[in-house]
Amino acid sequence: MIEPIARKLNFPDESINCLVECERKMVAKAAEELCRAEKSLFTPEDFEFMTLLVQIAEKSGENRYVCDMVFLLRAAAPLYDKYVEKGYTDELFYHTMSDLRVKLFECKEVNGVWGMEPTSWFKKYYMLERFRLGRMQYDKKEFPIDKYKDILKMGDTIISCHIPSDGPLLVEDVKESLRMAYRFFPEEHRDGKLAVCCFSWLLFAPLLQDYNENSNIKKFYNLFENIENWEDESNANFWHVFGVRYSPEALENAPGDNSLRRAIVSHLKNGGTMGNGAGIIFVDENY
Repeated sequence: MIEPIARKLNFPDESINCLVECERKMVAKAAEELCRAEKSLFTPEDFEFMTLLVQIAEKSGENRYVCDMVFLLRAAAPLYDKYVEKGYTDELFYHTMSDLRVKLFECKEVNGVWGMEPTSWFKKYYMLERFRLGRMQYDKKEFPIDKYKDILKMGDTIISCHIPSDGPLLVEDVKESLRMAYRFFPEEHRDGKLAVCCFSWLLFAPLLQDYNENSNIKKFYNLFENIENWEDESNANFWHVFGVRYSPEALENAPGDNSLRRAIVSHLKNGGTMGNGAGIIFVDENY
């Protein structure tokens, strides 16, 4: 059942073989839980599927991360039907769902298996609330900061953008994606402008404010007005750059084979932390 969508998303053959075998065991040993989990996935505010996936992995005797990826691939068919009902294009569906492949490779790098770790992240995809438009992903979010000038206050609806880790972050690609978002979310225009916020470690000012101005990352950083920063002493985003979870040992052995890695290692060894920054940009028809 999952092989066609996995091949459409260009999963490696090795991963497909692993996932198909896992699916066979899941269906044989946890069919009832699978049905309940899928129903939960497509139900607003219902996250029971996360608990059910633990049970499915235990019953099938398979790795939890592998089971989670199989589960999301199986649910892609009913999601596709919902895209058709809404009049969305096949291109939008497959481009949005390409994040499954992104997470497949992230899981392989960090956990050593072809699977899926941040499964709850995909709830908005299956509720038709998160889409990939060009280089970036977008969903609606309540503004989490007290206020921004006299334009936004806490609780206002804004468009939140996210950065898939599948290629260079070229500023022109990001700008084109922002233009696509402007056209995709006309109901969220304020005085002809779309407020887009990005919450990312790539906007954490203490780390990147003095970074190389000619780099793609700094050009991305400069697109936004930095409006808030949050330190994270656990350095949870360390794996995005180094492929392993943070620990003092991981930092000590971290490679410095590119400028970003060198900057992070230097920042952390000098007593800094990683974190997240909030940036805002207003896109209009002339952007």
